[in-house]
Amino acid sequence: MNSIIVVFDNKAPSFCNYSSNASMKDTLKIIDFDLFSNLIDSIVDENLGIILVHSNIINQEYENVLDKCNFTRIIPPNLLSFYSKDNNIVVTLSVEECFSVDKKLLVEDLERVLIIRVNKNNLSNLNRAILNLYRVAKRINIVFESSELLATDQLLMYKKELCIIKDTIIKNSTLNSKVTEINAFTDSLLNKSHNFCNAGKDHITMNYTGKFYICPAFIYDDKFKSLENVNIASDFSLGYNSLNQIELCLNCPNNQCQNCFYFNKLTTEEFNIPSYEQCDRSNIEKEIADSFIQ
Repeated sequence: MNSIIVVFDNKAPSFCNYSSNASMKDTLKIIDFDLFSNLIDSIVDENLGIILVHSNIINQEYENVLDKCNFTRIIPPNLLSFYSKDNNIVVTLSVEECFSVDKKLLVEDLERVLIIRVNKNNLSNLNRAILNLYRVAKRINIVFESSELLATDQLLMYKKELCIIKDTIIKNSTLNSKVTEINAFTDSLLNKSHNFCNAGKDHITMNYTGKFYICPAFIYDDKFKSLENVNIASDFSLGYNSLNQIELCLNCPNNQCQNCFYFNKLTTEEFNIPSYEQCDRSNIEKEIADSFIQ
């Protein structure tokens, strides 16, 4: 295991293939200080990293403890003005927030990584959202924040949006222009092997109550329970991370495929068997990525 994802509060934004269902009307609840301090001490002892996901500015006493270890924080765009000088932040935005974020805070020399959350309702605005932030970020990750399968027409819409992004990038590129990595394109071209999530093996998640989960998505789905008897000092693995050995995935050329364990479990009832929708989506991404070099 390499790191612990800590969902610091009950309003923490989503940053992967799930929705946090956070409501601004809810009373803010954060992780207990002693629990947090003890976790950080364990992380330091085991030489692990921490990915901290939070919705509000963190109190200084927590920050002092956090400084003991290597960490990355994932924040919503409304916290950018406070943390804009930090090099270790990732910003997670909805498609709608891509048009209102202050791009001056996404300065190029800090090499920001952005996560853009898309769903079937805002899919038609994806190309404008991506192109609005292209070249003000080092990398953009596109994630689907809904657990619903995309219908055929929605997959076609996704393909159309990616084609517009690709064509616009090619049209406006010059020899020495800055290139922003976009996971749907560049991971397919640059990754030499499958880049699966590996939740439960490379990292696990703790929420603000101190319970452990395979990944943040499982926190917000009542169908799944928290993990029991987790000891981060042990050689921790849930034992199902063998996606590279599944026949369906073994010879697949789509190295950018996320193969989300949560989505797998929802749709096929198996952690390591992907749904047809994930395969169709990754095939679309691979097709368009390959057209970059044709």
